[in-house]
Amino acid sequence: MKCPKCGYENQQYFEFCPCCGESANMDVISLNPVADRVLCALKSGWFLSICILTSISCIFGFSNDGLPVFNILFTIFLWLVFAASRKDIADARYIRNVSGTVFAYFVVGWVVTGILIFSGLLLTLVFAVASDSIDFSQILYESLLENDVPVLVAEKVLNTFSSLSVWFFIVIFLILIGLIYVFNVLAIRKIHKFVQSVYQSIEMCTFNFVKAKAARNWLFVLGGLQALSALVSMPEYMVCVSSLCIALIEIFTGVLINCYFIEKNTNL
Repeated sequence: MKCPKCGYENQQYFEFCPCCGESANMDVISLNPVADRVLCALKSGWFLSICILTSISCIFGFSNDGLPVFNILFTIFLWLVFAASRKDIADARYIRNVSGTVFAYFVVGWVVTGILIFSGLLLTLVFAVASDSIDFSQILYESLLENDVPVLVAEKVLNTFSSLSVWFFIVIFLILIGLIYVFNVLAIRKIHKFVQSVYQSIEMCTFNFVKAKAARNWLFVLGGLQALSALVSMPEYMVCVSSLCIALIEIFTGVLINCYFIEKNTNL
């Protein structure tokens, strides 16, 4: 049966097209219209492009970082999903594996945040202990006594510099923690929730693609930031190509979500 509106073709008969929602006026309803909707997305050129770009990124990442385990697993799971779609199967198990890989990124983000917080507290404690144990005034007095530089002025400059250094470290540390929090909680978590809802919707045969708009928007934002990173790293060819591939993956995934999961979905 071929849809007269979008051209989607499948061996089953539908009351409506699982891709565009056009009424087909057929007597037989698909046993799992959710799986058919997802299958339509997986058969699109967008998803194939994502698989190819992920493979390229993985190869260049392997050359730069040694062994990008997450990227390798993510690439394998994507190709398994694609291979199943060639057999007209929207396999929820493989999509669950993709969701698990995204969740692993989420967990690693929290681990990195915890390490940064612990390291920041430890460095602050070490700096405080060192400051209490060293008499900067005495050191200045002894080292500058033979010179014409006023000791009080030098001491004031040193104290000011020390205070600014502490505050600079604290500000940079808080900005870094904030960026990781935004990236992890507001972005990766939303994307994971959406991917998770895809395989759950297939298993329950219910259209319930949650956080689709949020996932799409964040993928566009992350893709733009990754593209800027690629421009900055242009002198390093391998890093630039890998970053550009990741940027395109995120943008293409956002387009895929927008085309197949948002315009026809009521539970966003």
